[in-house]
This record gives sequence, C-alpha cells and structure tokens, in this order.
Amino acid sequence: MTGKRVQTGFTLIEVLVTFLVTTTGLLGLAALQVNTINNGFEAQQRALVTALVDDMAERVRMNPVGALENFQSFDPETPCPAVDVNAEAMTPELRARWNKCQWAATLRGLLVKANDTDNLGLGAPIGAMGCLGTSTRSGAEVVVRVAVAWQGLTPQVAPFASCGTGEFTNADLGAPTVDESFRRVVYRDVVVR
Repeated sequence: MTGKRVQTGFTLIEVLVTFLVTTTGLLGLAALQVNTINNGFEAQQRALVTALVDDMAERVRMNPVGALENFQSFDPETPCPAVDVNAEAMTPELRARWNKCQWAATLRGLLVKANDTDNLGLGAPIGAMGCLGTSTRSGAEVVVRVAVAWQGLTPQVAPFASCGTGEFTNADLGAPTVDESFRRVVYRDVVVR
C-alpha cells in the first residue's frame, strides 16, 4: 500500500514567484502614480498660462499701442510706473507700458507675495516668458501674437510657436542640455485695427 503525499504548504518557488508578480505590479502602480502627478501638474501649469495669455490678449485689444515689444527681457527689480490706472487722462503709451510691466511681473509670479520683499515667484509657471510678435494680413490688418512659453516636466512634441526657442533644457540635473521637447507654448492671435 502506497500512501499519497499530501501537500501541506507552499514551496519556496511558489512564494518567490508570487513575490515577483506582486512586486512588478506595485512598481507599475508607482510609475502610474508618478505619471498622474506629473500630468496633473502640467495641466495646472497650462491652465495658469492660458489665463495669463488671455489676460494680455485682452489688454492688447483694449490698448494696442506699444504691443509690438518683446517681453523676454524683464527686470523684476524695476518697479512698474506709478500711475492711476483708472485715470481717463492716462496716455495710451503709458497704459501700454504699465500693462507690459504688470504682465511680465505676473509671469514671474511677483504679484503674489508673502511680504513686500518677497521675490520668490509664487504661483508662476516654471521659467515662464512672454512674447509679443506682429504680422500683417492683407488689407493692413495687424495681428499680434501673444504667447507664453514655460518649462515642462516631461518630453512631448516640440511646439511650432517660436516663443522661448532655445531657452529650456531637459530634466537631466547633472548635464542639462537645450531640449525643445520640454518647452511648452500657449498663444493667442489678436487682430488690431
């Protein structure tokens, strides 16, 4: 009479395979969580930039004078002109200078301050820079392109808009190189008459 052996536990191989499958699943879940966080941050940045572009597009529509200047160079230490923005006697040139200064400060996050000496740029998109460019359509219509470029976290297809070209780098902290796939751009075209 031969008796059958009854298995009373798991073999070491079974335990190791289970551990391997569980670990692989947890690593995939962690990667998914990181991607979700990055995508959420990218969406938040894009929503903020879209609001900033729309703000300046409205300023250009309301006062097209002086809208041809590029905003890539802005000194945050230079205060905006002290003017009464509600005054009807303000010249279009002065209003345009004030609008540009306010927009540039907003791009740097300098209008959101913890105190008067705070220059941290709270709430600003990463490395945001504004650009204004013009083109002429048939019939002497002038189109002003209001654009904002900023630094993305992950590579994507490089934008065709030229704002910020050559200014943004890859995510390699050890040896960052210019990588257009990390540049993000949102723009609006405003017809000025």
